[in-house]
Amino acid sequence: MVKLFTFLFNSRQKTRFLIFISVIALCSISEGQLKVTGGASSATIQNYLFGPGVKISNISIKCSGLNQFGTFNAQATQLGIDSGLLITTGTIQEAVGPDNQCCSSITVGTTSHDACIAAEVGLAERQFDPCIIEFDIIPTCDTFNVSYVFGSEEYNTGIGGYNDVFGFFVTGPNPAGGAYSCQDFALIPGSTNIVSINNVNYNTNTAYYRDNHKNSSNLYNDFQYNGLTVPLVATIPVVPCTSYHMKVAVVDIGNPGYDSGVFLKFKSLACAQDQILSVTTKDSILCTGQNTTLIASGGSNYTWSPSIGISSSTGNIITVNPNSSVIYTVNATEAGTCKSSDSISVRVNPTPVANFSADSLSGCYPVCVNFTDLSTVASGNISNWLWNFGNGDTSTNSTLNYCYKTPGAFTVSLKITTKEGCSNTKSILSLINVYEPPHSIFSIYPIATDQFNPTITFTNQSTDVYGIQTWEWEFGDGTDTGAVISLSHTYADTGTFCTTLIVTNIHGCHDTTHRCAEINPLFALYIPNAFTPNHNGMNDLFMAKGEGMRSFDMWIFDRWGQQIFHSSDINTGWDGTLQNSHSSVKCEEDTYIWLIDANDSFNTTRSYMGKVTLLR
Repeated sequence: MVKLFTFLFNSRQKTRFLIFISVIALCSISEGQLKVTGGASSATIQNYLFGPGVKISNISIKCSGLNQFGTFNAQATQLGIDSGLLITTGTIQEAVGPDNQCCSSITVGTTSHDACIAAEVGLAERQFDPCIIEFDIIPTCDTFNVSYVFGSEEYNTGIGGYNDVFGFFVTGPNPAGGAYSCQDFALIPGSTNIVSINNVNYNTNTAYYRDNHKNSSNLYNDFQYNGLTVPLVATIPVVPCTSYHMKVAVVDIGNPGYDSGVFLKFKSLACAQDQILSVTTKDSILCTGQNTTLIASGGSNYTWSPSIGISSSTGNIITVNPNSSVIYTVNATEAGTCKSSDSISVRVNPTPVANFSADSLSGCYPVCVNFTDLSTVASGNISNWLWNFGNGDTSTNSTLNYCYKTPGAFTVSLKITTKEGCSNTKSILSLINVYEPPHSIFSIYPIATDQFNPTITFTNQSTDVYGIQTWEWEFGDGTDTGAVISLSHTYADTGTFCTTLIVTNIHGCHDTTHRCAEINPLFALYIPNAFTPNHNGMNDLFMAKGEGMRSFDMWIFDRWGQQIFHSSDINTGWDGTLQNSHSSVKCEEDTYIWLIDANDSFNTTRSYMGKVTLLR
């Protein structure tokens, strides 16, 4: 919305000026640090002056030439307004400092008879060099503002006498009742008095005035005007959504001398508190299947379109869950009567479909499985993988081999995420089943026996949590049998025989154990009672014969108890000589005593004693 500011100077024959908004880009000048560009189009004026909350139409520019108005940039100056529009009763170039003339003046040579200006200064006052911009404005709020700085060559010589005037004039409904008719809102803050040279100067309302003509600090040396106001704000109460007519004007009153200008801040003609309809959302980017909340504000009687994936077509807060990208539009009534709309784009990225395969689903531990990612996505690429193997272990590889080392039923899941942030998870309950093998155990009795009783009893003691299905026995003698839990086996020969038991459970898991038993020969010992060591090759040695012995010792003694022979080898006999005799002394014919100790296959010591007759 636009508000009118008016500076009226009740001068007898001096110039008044009204500020009007309009810009056409053309001539440019830059001296010092104030930069101005003459002329501007209606579109440029609209872009430079009007801010949010106002709708402008029917812009009219009534200035004598392109250089009476234009844009300015004062960022590096002490103006207090960085940029915006400048309208003058002379030329905008004349506003550029330094202040090297007492009373700069350029006569444009035009006159006017504007009714709003006449209502403020009187019909008798002549209007010279006017620059007036007027337009229709509809505010969407109850108050709009405009920020400005006024400067003039009338300072300080025109105070109390001839001086110029500017004004912001508004015509339309007064929210307090009645109507505005050329109401000037360029007022001194906190009062109903207009801003004018007589009302704001070095003697009156000095807080709003800056003297440039006698300024020793050169703070405002970028400007030609003898004096300037501080930045001021004009505030205009209005009825929302109602049309007003507004003029921004600057005019010389009485004669065309001593020019003035008004700097209008960039986009400052706007609602004090914008009530324009707007729609927002926390999540403007979704994945397929997700939803978000759209919130509209600044209006009432909201309606939404299109109807794709929306929870309701009315209300200021709705939930949407579209399957593809959609631009949602909300239409509403602003500030009671204004109709408006706003749009927001909700982008939907495709959610991937998680899938995978495993080449081995069960077995006895350890079970090693090759997992392969089979996930797909309609568009885009999968960028992250997270495997959960159901036992606390995870992996971020896309495809991998993993080994289970403990029994159990394991649920496997794969979460995939695209580069756009959309994710999906697939879980398969108890996909991998790892079984514990059985424990093969058996006992044997007896551990050792002999040929007289060569039968061994095998008692199965194997265990399994699932149930043993088969038993396989290998007896170590080349024979075997199966499907028997416990049994006995008779060995046909002597020796050490190691029996193997292989048990297999219902899941095919097996275990093996070994136990050994001994089948010993029978114990037998034969001892002669005489021998003839005459070297005829017959009965020349006294020796024992037998079997089933682990060890053997034989001693020979004479009748006086003297040891004459000893052997630890059953195959070594006595030849009738004195043992260890270097002369091989032959023993006489006589009867000798023998003593034999033998350990049988069960490691039992057997002792024997007897007599043998030596005959020659």
